[in-house]
Amino acid sequence: MFNRRLASLVLSLCLGMSTFGVFGSSVIASPVIANPAPLDISTIANGTEISANLSFLKDESRALDLHNILNETWAAKFTPLEGQRQFSRAESAYWFKLRLQNTDYRPHEKLLVMGYPSHHLIDFYELSSIDNAVRSMRRNAYIPLNEVDIQHRLPIYTVTVKPGATTTVYLRISSPTIRSKIEVWDLKDFIQHDRVSEWWLLVFLGVILAAFIYTVVIAAATPSALNVSLAVLTMMMLSTQFTLHGHAYQIFGHIGGTFNLAWLLIQCWTCAAVLIFSYNFLNGPHMVRGLRYAIFTVTAGYLLAGLVSLFDYHIGLFAAQPLLISGPIFLMAAAIHQLVRKDKNAILYLTAWLPIM
Repeated sequence: MFNRRLASLVLSLCLGMSTFGVFGSSVIASPVIANPAPLDISTIANGTEISANLSFLKDESRALDLHNILNETWAAKFTPLEGQRQFSRAESAYWFKLRLQNTDYRPHEKLLVMGYPSHHLIDFYELSSIDNAVRSMRRNAYIPLNEVDIQHRLPIYTVTVKPGATTTVYLRISSPTIRSKIEVWDLKDFIQHDRVSEWWLLVFLGVILAAFIYTVVIAAATPSALNVSLAVLTMMMLSTQFTLHGHAYQIFGHIGGTFNLAWLLIQCWTCAAVLIFSYNFLNGPHMVRGLRYAIFTVTAGYLLAGLVSLFDYHIGLFAAQPLLISGPIFLMAAAIHQLVRKDKNAILYLTAWLPIM
């Protein structure tokens, strides 16, 4: 009975994550700004989210470089972000522009903290209005390249603006999903803020890790389809959260960027693990043939879509979308079918769904 309750708890966490959090995408609205003015870096408060001060340019050719962007023709094509802070299924590269000014008598150094750790490629450029010096860095998930100001799970860049100067920052981002959320921090205050948020995040990951270790021990001690599938499920949950929050970078360095490249595969295979576990938990062999075949088909679809995403992310994502809808429907149908047949596991299974319904 204890194993069943643990399985239901793990299932509830995983279903909530994989059904609503894994493939979720949205566009968040914010006040529209006609012309993003330079941001006064000397007076801005810590933790201020500055997406409203960004302008952007869509590079459909993915061939533009900084020299092109500084050309008047292309520079005039930058438009205000106007509240759109996420670009999903992005096949183009996007350039973001931010102007920072310093009206104080002393230089100011700030951190630009990006809120999304899973971009595939970020090129950072910092241009000063005083000496026209250019500082550049690249964060690349494709190769083990280490060019960052601060080792952290999130992309963080330091910007220094001299008295009376204006610094322009350009970010070129190429990734299937692009999120432009950026916060401004002082180093000392960010460290204090980060310590608290990281502690709670690590507690959450620690709970999943403990569940994974426990299920592996159970599967090794009493091998069965249910126990093995539960161990695989918790392993995929751990991989999903590990990648989602950027700890792959933090622990493995930029070699951990490989997790970002396989992000859709991890999501699809997590959903497949949910289906396999659910089939075993609900005594799948006793289901009607149609439900069994439906669950097998959706599971195979998730596994295949994940593999396809390694070669073409957008085709893999397109293939996964109908599975995301049909999978929960078939699982609910299977659970209700087993409930009618007075299967006690079906009661626990449906109870696990309640928090996310």
